[in-house]
Amino acid sequence: MIHSILFFNAITPVHNGAGEGLGVIDRPIMRERTTNYLIIQGSSIKGVLKDEYRPKLNNKLDAIFGPDDGEKHSSAMAFGDANILCFPVRLLKGAFVWATSPLALNRFSRMLDIAGLSEKFPKLLELLSENKIHSEIKSVFINPDSEGLLLIKNASEKRIILEEFPLKIEILKAVKDFADELSKFVYKSPSGGFLKKELTDRLVVLPEYCFSYFLRYATEVMPNIKIEESTGTSKEGLRYSEYLPSETIMYSLIGYEKPRITDAEKIELADDKSVRKIFTKNLPKKNIQIGADETKGKGFMEITIVPEEDQL
Repeated sequence: MIHSILFFNAITPVHNGAGEGLGVIDRPIMRERTTNYLIIQGSSIKGVLKDEYRPKLNNKLDAIFGPDDGEKHSSAMAFGDANILCFPVRLLKGAFVWATSPLALNRFSRMLDIAGLSEKFPKLLELLSENKIHSEIKSVFINPDSEGLLLIKNASEKRIILEEFPLKIEILKAVKDFADELSKFVYKSPSGGFLKKELTDRLVVLPEYCFSYFLRYATEVMPNIKIEESTGTSKEGLRYSEYLPSETIMYSLIGYEKPRITDAEKIELADDKSVRKIFTKNLPKKNIQIGADETKGKGFMEITIVPEEDQL
């Protein structure tokens, strides 16, 4: 099996639902059980992309994604869950930062290693090899060029204030180098130049307890009017929905195998490399929509892939 990495950049808030909630939030989003890390299920990604590819692939569609009934044969691709890499957190000085953590970075590095793509992210390896980015860090690591942009200063110390929390900082150039590296893979659209610079300036590495807290309590929660199903009219009370905020960055490990159909060669899908080539070549150039509330303008994400078509 060979692999790619798909990046997901949230253009609008995204509701990837986890069913009915038991607490204040009626419609929570999906999280891992152990870490509370935000995820999008691989099955959701596969379903959305299959619909996007349907008019493009014709007789290759079932060979690559598997038939709709799932009875004749399985897919030639494996779609992993989308995992959180960078999460936007409100900043007192300015708009927000993209936050990540030692665990999130090490998980990403492990997926790159599985995919054989670690050499494309040498600055990430340098960041992790600094021996400063580990699970016991207590300070926020920032780009050395971003002090004036991010920090509140007084006579005795410099702090970064995220949401309502003042946090100690440490300067680490490797944060800037990795952010610059990551931005080149995530923001490929013609309008992405601004966000490339912003990510380089605003990426921070948080202590794990801070990152987990913000993932749990700094998502977007929006009220909606409750609707009576029988009449379609509003009823008393509000319903609260949770969303991944805009500018969230996630990634997914994608695997390719030889198609499980006897006439694969007739449709130019002889092996795993040909499956990857067809999938990469036809990756949607426009935004895709994941999750609920499409009619409310929610769920739009930009996707990019590594390696790209010209690198195969």
